[in-house]
Amino acid sequence: MQAEIIDPTARPIPADWEAFRLARSLPASMHADVLTALAWTSTRAVRVGIVREGGDVVAVLTGDVLTGRAARQYSAPARRRVAGVFSCRMPVSFSRGVHFADCLPRPERRQAIRAFESALRADLGPGLLGCLYEKVEDAEDLLFGPAVLRGTSPSTVLHNAWDDLDAYLAWLPARRRRRLVRLRREVAAAVRVQPFTAETIDARQASRLDSLTRARHAGGRAVPPLSPVYLEQLARRPGVCFLGYADGERLLAFDLMIGWGKDLLTLVHGGLDSPQSGVRNLYFDLYLREIEHLIASGLDSIEFGPGMPEVKTAFGARLVPRQAVLRAILPGRRRGWAA
Repeated sequence: MQAEIIDPTARPIPADWEAFRLARSLPASMHADVLTALAWTSTRAVRVGIVREGGDVVAVLTGDVLTGRAARQYSAPARRRVAGVFSCRMPVSFSRGVHFADCLPRPERRQAIRAFESALRADLGPGLLGCLYEKVEDAEDLLFGPAVLRGTSPSTVLHNAWDDLDAYLAWLPARRRRRLVRLRREVAAAVRVQPFTAETIDARQASRLDSLTRARHAGGRAVPPLSPVYLEQLARRPGVCFLGYADGERLLAFDLMIGWGKDLLTLVHGGLDSPQSGVRNLYFDLYLREIEHLIASGLDSIEFGPGMPEVKTAFGARLVPRQAVLRAILPGRRRGWAA
């Protein structure tokens, strides 16, 4: 097997990446143009990996380098070799970043991982300490050589079992239902609720709200925003949905969701505090808007992600265990790891 590592800021992602993405029904966040927009505006070194056998793609991988040092601003794309751990994950999420061809046997999957890691170390240099594979589906694909399996924060998933939002609300405990009905009524009376598209979402405002929200969770520390260019690239792809609230031309809060087969993933949330927006409980009402969208779309589930589980389980979501595999890349064994 041969692995190719692509820095999207240095050269285009090959066409067979997109062909593989479409064949495997991978989400819009894995689109080549979306990854390229992210790479150009990220504070981390983004890499894309393609593993081929006999000219056919058997695996694709994506992620970025964790250096242990939080960047506070954008910088030019990294041309030098970096030190750290490669986090293999779907961009701007905690979903898995490695995807194999259908029916690829385990020995070949492991061979693809070896080829990828060998090529990645050749690209990033000896400062690459290892690869962290997030949200692995089958840990045995990765548990060979110097590797360790660890549980991580569980995700939260709500499975669709209702015909409409009224049926969902009726399913909730009475006290919670009354609170959410009242909350929804108050928000609807205060602001305009609307879906956004690439033509109507103000990507600059959305970028700012994302940064403000993540900074609050980071204790007020400055957090580089997602680039408006990235959000615009993502917004124009099929299966992507923005929901939010506007006060005239001012964006107050939004959620970004993407479809993945019969499921939804929430990727980004941004919003003003109540004193800034003038409206209470926009954050909680957005969960109801997402659930309403899930039911109306006829999809199977929505994954809210790992953060704030006490809030998400109050809406009926269940905790789903997640695992990650950390694989060390040892300098002395580089040659032996080549496929």
